[in-house]
Amino acid sequence: MHLYWCNECFIFDKQRNHLVSSDTYGEVVFESDFDIEYLPHLIVDLIMQLKDCTYITKREIVKGKIPSGYDDIKEYVITAKTENLNLQKYQLANITIEYVV
Repeated sequence: MHLYWCNECFIFDKQRNHLVSSDTYGEVVFESDFDIEYLPHLIVDLIMQLKDCTYITKREIVKGKIPSGYDDIKEYVITAKTENLNLQKYQLANITIEYVV
């Protein structure tokens, strides 16, 4: 599953370890295992966090390699601009969204 927001692509793939760097370069890859039945909830929750926000920047922090060695496991910190003063930092496994006004 690919979710696009402000020219950023979020990848949710049950077969994460089969992806290689050419599949994931520049994208935000969800690194946690998940039940496929739970995927719609994850997507809706992420959309609700990003709605009415504008992309500012993304940092990628390499944490290791997938078992095949063909891609990096990363943490992502996304900074998003919002007018909503009630939004707090949001964490979804290896993806963190920080908000600025």
